[in-house]
Amino acid sequence: MLDDEEDQVIIVDEESPGQKSSKQKSRKQLEKQQNNIDKILNGNNPLIQQIKICEQAVQQRVHIDQFITRFSKDQNSALQYLIDNYIIENNNQDIAKILMNTDGLNKDAINKFFCKPDLKNQEILEAYCQLLNLKGKSYLDAMRLLLQRFRLAGEAQMVDRVVKIFAKVYHQQNPNEFKSYDIPYVLAYSFIMLSTDVGSTKIQPKNKMTKEQFLKNNIQVFPDISPKYFEEVYDSIKKEPFQTTLDYLEQMYNRMILCNEKLQGEQITKWLQVAFDLMNGCNLVKYGRYNGGQPRKFFLSSDEKRICWRSIDNDNEPARYINMCDVHDIALGHNTTRIMIKNNIPPEFDMFCFSIITIHRSVDIKVNDLQIKSKWINYLRAVIINRREMEAKRAEEKQRRQENEEKRSEIWKNDILPFWRSHWDYEPNKPLNYKKYISIKKEEAVQKAQNQANSASVLESLCRCLKKTIQLNPIQNRQQIQNQHYSNQSEINNGGNIQQQMMVEGKKNKSVLLMILWKLGLPDFARRTLWPIIIGNNLKIRQELYTILVRKTIVIEEAIRVDIQRAKQQYPFITDVKAKELSNILHAFSFQRPDYGYISDLIDIAVVLIKHLQEYDCFQALVNLLHQYHFLSVFQNDTRQIEQRIKFFEENLKRILPFVYNHLKAIKLETKFYLMKWFLKIFIHQFKFPMLSRLWDNFLLEGEIYLFKVGICYLKYFQIELKMSNLDEVVRILTNWQPDVNEDYFFIQIDEIPIKDDDYTKFLEQYKAAEINKQIHQTLIDF
Repeated sequence: MLDDEEDQVIIVDEESPGQKSSKQKSRKQLEKQQNNIDKILNGNNPLIQQIKICEQAVQQRVHIDQFITRFSKDQNSALQYLIDNYIIENNNQDIAKILMNTDGLNKDAINKFFCKPDLKNQEILEAYCQLLNLKGKSYLDAMRLLLQRFRLAGEAQMVDRVVKIFAKVYHQQNPNEFKSYDIPYVLAYSFIMLSTDVGSTKIQPKNKMTKEQFLKNNIQVFPDISPKYFEEVYDSIKKEPFQTTLDYLEQMYNRMILCNEKLQGEQITKWLQVAFDLMNGCNLVKYGRYNGGQPRKFFLSSDEKRICWRSIDNDNEPARYINMCDVHDIALGHNTTRIMIKNNIPPEFDMFCFSIITIHRSVDIKVNDLQIKSKWINYLRAVIINRREMEAKRAEEKQRRQENEEKRSEIWKNDILPFWRSHWDYEPNKPLNYKKYISIKKEEAVQKAQNQANSASVLESLCRCLKKTIQLNPIQNRQQIQNQHYSNQSEINNGGNIQQQMMVEGKKNKSVLLMILWKLGLPDFARRTLWPIIIGNNLKIRQELYTILVRKTIVIEEAIRVDIQRAKQQYPFITDVKAKELSNILHAFSFQRPDYGYISDLIDIAVVLIKHLQEYDCFQALVNLLHQYHFLSVFQNDTRQIEQRIKFFEENLKRILPFVYNHLKAIKLETKFYLMKWFLKIFIHQFKFPMLSRLWDNFLLEGEIYLFKVGICYLKYFQIELKMSNLDEVVRILTNWQPDVNEDYFFIQIDEIPIKDDDYTKFLEQYKAAEINKQIHQTLIDF
């Protein structure tokens, strides 16, 4: 028992003679053993080190991400944020470098900062221009380089400040190009005016500046400069006016600025109030498949159930509409849907474009007022998130789920476990006909079967079918189940006939109902029996070995003690007794595999196992599980295998959720940062119990491929938040967030993720073949 007054886990109640003798070991041996364990605890595992390095890089990037977001609103406070967090020093050179080298900064905001009259801003601009390295460049090329980096606009005196400093720096770096810095200063205005004239769509072609006019204007002012120089300048600007580059990262941050409110609590109500403004309607441009962009009046129906639009000049025209219940996503930007791409919308309109995605179509829109766009985006996002959360919290859903769980528990207790050997194939260690289930599993069939399996009538039908299985003596414990095998082929055939009866009696797809019942979640008493069976005991772990390993523990490792205390705070079911069992298990594992030792991620796996299993069963399952799947690659420091898994996940994420993939890449969030944590901890920080236990049921049934599906499904489920969030918020969503989730819907979505069960195997085979060919090629070169 644990002492109430001491915050310490006691491993052994009494000291046996063996323990006393072990205490008398030489100090040198104890120190050697401790050093070996400390080596592991201190992060000697290269893969764990990679995760820590990645976490540090993400934390550094979070500061830059916050800087980019804040810079668009208040440039001075954004720079002060970096200084306060020791990212840069408070000097002109450091500030100029961060402005020069930070991708994604709003270029209008950069211009606004440089155009301020403060001396400090002017000094930073001069340092910025010095970094451009203008030496040896023609003045026209130098101006192009500058104006690619920020949009020069504003009042005359604001533009004048930038041009004057730029001309001064250019003359310093190229003293022989012009007689004084006044010449490039005046030339800059001439070049900018020509570029504005050429690029403007508001100036009629007949009124645009001709080459003769341009030459006349400049030769009079600069008689010492050759007319050929001005001809070349005119031709160059006419062909390619000055243009500020707009990269994807800046587009992404510009989109997020309009929708970076966290929609929680009162804020959801706040955005729902915007509905009253949207009901009044606003004029937008709607893009279609055939007629391009047409002005339309968009408005929200009075009952908020439809988004409607009609011609702007005819209020009597019947309105077209989409149902709000069909809206499931929002896409931001000018190139996110087929309609947008087909209409070839210029990238400069990116901030003004968005698409409303329904289950049937997309409604593609361009606004003229960013405030109107913000209202539509935030209202729709609030509706989608609020709808999802309400579905997850519906009381009738929870009541229905509880009733069905009770019925399924009765089936497992009375009709499955007592006749276990007629349902289990011991050679692959999977349910009978599991391969058949995998081969016929299609998204629609599985969804129908799951929906049917949740109904009382089908549960009763399944019960009747299962009662017709081979009559065996009831099995009392797991050991008896493990020791039983089919005695002859007739029993196997009989099992197959039962499956056929289930199909006939339970209508279509009922041959897979046993697996469907498993996927709907095992009862706790069934997990206690079936998890150790499906994990297996290939390592031949015996209880005698576990007892010996536990007795070796003399001193509680600090890292284990701290992790157990953390687990007790996080999980109410970790009682003092469970804490003692966890300590025994983790120490025993460290002794059983000293080459692995203990890492903090073990506690999360052990917590899930100890919730459902007895102490020894938990240890046996933990040891065997960690020698399977991705766990083995981690503990063996096989970085190549881990990289294969990351690459496989990224390829499927890019194929299934391209916009989420692009967003995560743009904010420079490495896949290994969240994927390794998900896989090592089996999503313990993403889902609450008992949903997490059901996820484990499915993982143990289908294997590692199921974790890839869960990961992509998680990103899909929360894609609307992810696509509209900065790095800090994305990290929170992916690493330490346990939102309310519609459980049944989420698990159906997992099965609909289009990754076939053989995809991963084929991917690994191709990768291995490529590695072998690479090695052969290298050997031939070396030879």
